Amino acid sequence: MVWKLHFASGTFAGGASTVTRASGSTTCTVTTATAHGLTTGNQVYAASGVVAGIYIITVTSTTQFTFTTAATTALTAVAITFNFRSIRASGNVNSVAYNGTGDYAVNFTVPLPDADYAINGIIDKNTAVGGGNPVWAGLYSNAAVPTANYCRVGSGLTGNSSLSDNAYLTLTFLR
Repeated sequence: MVWKLHFASGTFAGGASTVTRASGSTTCTVTTATAHGLTTGNQVYAASGVVAGIYIITVTSTTQFTFTTAATTALTAVAITFNFRSIRASGNVNSVAYNGTGDYAVNFTVPLPDADYAINGIIDKNTAVGGGNPVWAGLYSNAAVPTANYCRVGSGLTGNSSLSDNAYLTLTFLR
């Protein structure tokens, strides 16, 4: 099976969102204004509302999901911001979390049978970064091992350990 993904900068499908957490609890409940389209086991990057970072979610409804934090302070309908990218075309991808420069998590709509898949990536030559040097895209080596629910990928300049954002990133997942 082959899944192709092509994405660029964008926003979260769930729209405006709030987060609630009971005092003493580590479980945050996020409520979205519209259907979020995520599935249990997907990764999100929260930029504000809680400690900024990467969280693995559990879906409880089409407009709610939960994740665990280290903090236990109470939160009541606090605005929360997620970093996502717009998907231009895809197969079996529900969202792409933006974790930082050149660092993404591709979330699968239907979990794959296992994490035994290959990734091929192509990105545009980013003339703003490195003057149009050759670029790479693929499994992000500093990330966790791929899972059946999501895969962390990166993009950057060839021969350089620096990650970079690019206008176009196309990934193919082969199984």
